[in-house]
Amino acid sequence: MQWFPVGRDDSSGWRLDVVSLITILGESLMARHIQPLTASWLCMLPRILPAPQAFLGSTRAARLPSLPNSICGVYSGTLVSELNYFANVLIPVSTMKNFEVAVWHIELSGKKPNQPVTLFEPERIVDTIKDQSRSQNPEEETMVPPRMLSPLNILTVFSSLIVLGAVVWAFVLNDGVAVLALVAIASASTLVGIASHWRPRLATRPTDTKVPKGDIVIRTREGVFVVIKCAEEIARELFMGPEECNYLVSDQWFKVLGGISLSLVTLSVIFLGNCSWTMQAVIAVIYIMLNVFYWVASLLPPSWLWDLSRYKCVDVTPKYLKNADKISEDDSKPSFTRSLWYAIQATGEIEWVTVSDAAPRTPEWETWLGLAKINCRNPNWDAVGEKDRLMKKAHHRSEAPASLPLRRETA
Repeated sequence: MQWFPVGRDDSSGWRLDVVSLITILGESLMARHIQPLTASWLCMLPRILPAPQAFLGSTRAARLPSLPNSICGVYSGTLVSELNYFANVLIPVSTMKNFEVAVWHIELSGKKPNQPVTLFEPERIVDTIKDQSRSQNPEEETMVPPRMLSPLNILTVFSSLIVLGAVVWAFVLNDGVAVLALVAIASASTLVGIASHWRPRLATRPTDTKVPKGDIVIRTREGVFVVIKCAEEIARELFMGPEECNYLVSDQWFKVLGGISLSLVTLSVIFLGNCSWTMQAVIAVIYIMLNVFYWVASLLPPSWLWDLSRYKCVDVTPKYLKNADKISEDDSKPSFTRSLWYAIQATGEIEWVTVSDAAPRTPEWETWLGLAKINCRNPNWDAVGEKDRLMKKAHHRSEAPASLPLRRETA
């Protein structure tokens, strides 16, 4: 009795009838790459795309994913509760340690990001854009385009060449069903790319009027403070304004192209089940290999995917603030109060603390903030010790017995 199948295409041999299921596996993995993949025009290339149904949900994302953090303008007082995607790519706040404090200076680099090549003339696609009143200059819409040599773009070109080689192999084997399967798969990926292709649209200032400086403070729930020194233009682009997705086609065309793509995927599944054993094995290996490559790509930092050359970002954190997340030389432990004090020193202001609710609104904390403002240029001020003294005084007052009224003596 044999322990393993031998040969192929018979009851005792290896069978690859389930290879058609491999085409739709890896949906959760591909969902991570939807926006970076479809931001490049290369997404329209005919290719093998694992789990194409992951790109065809009932709706498309209106904006890029954000993180729930507090972002407050130091001078403007503007407050938002989300950290934009590109801001987190440029300065990975989500990877910082608890109570860490950092100061960054961001300015325009003067470099022009690589503009993505478009396959369509603006006049020809004007009727298919989702919202005509919101269309802008293409240069403004692609201030953060995808890197042309990003890992995902390289994978896209590689998978397009792979499917071409597989079609040639199927022709050599006279396997017409495999040719139809590969053509259906490649056509579905092209339609998916057209339906999902988008450009990032960042907020811009419509006028040149004078406004307060754009410095902001990012605060996380883990006690991380990041002070950004920048102009109002950059603050609005990266932090304060919304990051929207400007899609190539309207929602209606997205649904039409999505329906056609799903039909082609269904046909490809049927065709794959009737291919020759050799072509089934070839296609199965291709899908497994691409899934592994996309998994590896998901481990890479997002900064490898986007062209952020528009911005020049420099870490200007003073030396005495770099160890806010560590025990200091005087044995003081990391704490929210100490990190808040460091952020006040970096900004020289306290209004943002009140606006962003970074500190409780009690008389003791208001007194502490006033003292912090006075001593913000004095790095030797014992901020934590002063806060503790104020809290102890408040505690003693709350525990002191109230004076009783004198009772009148009756005659």
